[in-house]
Order: sequence, then structure tokens, then C-alpha cells
Amino acid sequence: MFQSLHDPLHIYFAVIMHELIMSSNTPALIDFIHGSSKYLSSLYKLYLDCEWLQVLEYHFKFHNCHIVKMQEGQYGGWEQVDSNLMSIHLYRHLKTYQSKPNASSNWTSNKDVLKQVCNTFQYSKCTVPCKTGRIHKCQKCNSLDHGLPVCTKAD
Repeated sequence: MFQSLHDPLHIYFAVIMHELIMSSNTPALIDFIHGSSKYLSSLYKLYLDCEWLQVLEYHFKFHNCHIVKMQEGQYGGWEQVDSNLMSIHLYRHLKTYQSKPNASSNWTSNKDVLKQVCNTFQYSKCTVPCKTGRIHKCQKCNSLDHGLPVCTKAD
């Protein structure tokens, strides 16, 4: 599935790079090459961790934002994650993995983990999306915008 997005996007990026080369816009070319490469890598990671249709939704929204920026002459920023778009399209759509049928352990199941709040997120130390599949929200007020240390809700 990922290749169905990767290949056309790679061609699209190559066309933009060619245009930047032809216009002798070296600073924009450097920004774009770096950013587009990082973006393709981050999309692959999202593909591994999130539901495919949600990854596509995120990509199309992210891409549309960058089309506007490129029309204004800004070719950088592709490497920057848009956490607002991720919270809308990806956070609640992580892939669930089945545990091995013969594996017996005292650890909680993946289904239980998906209902748990991520402790690492509370202190802004967790990656997006969460590698453990836990929910990124404040433990005090349940906000998806921040973790525990910056929460303003009274005890």
C-alpha cells in the first residue's frame, strides 16, 4: 500500500527539484531536498504505525498546506510534523497488533494498552505516534493538547 503513495510522491518531488534546479534557487532546493526526504521517511513510519486511510488523510491535508507555501516561494518545512493534523487524523487510529497465540506473559494485552494514558507523553518525551500505542492526553484534565506539567486544571 505504501508504494502506491510513495512512487507518485517521489516523482512529484523530483519534478519540483528539477524546477528549483532550473530556476537556480539553490537555498530553496537544499531546503526542499532535505525536507522531502525526511517527509517520505516519516510517512513510512506513519504507515507502519497507523491505519492506512488515516495516513492518506494526514498526507493530503499536509500536502495541501505545502502547496500553498510553495506557491508563495517557501519550499522548506516538509520535515516538520504537523501535530494538529496528526491529532485530528492519526492519534486515535493506531494499528492494533495481535499478540502471539502461544505467548504467555504477565504483561497487559495490546487491547488494554490502547486504553491506557501514555506516561511518557505527560513530560513531552514520547514520539508521535506513540510507540507503545497508548493515548496521548493529560492525566489530569484529559486534554489532547498538553501533558501533566503544563496543565492548568485545579486539583
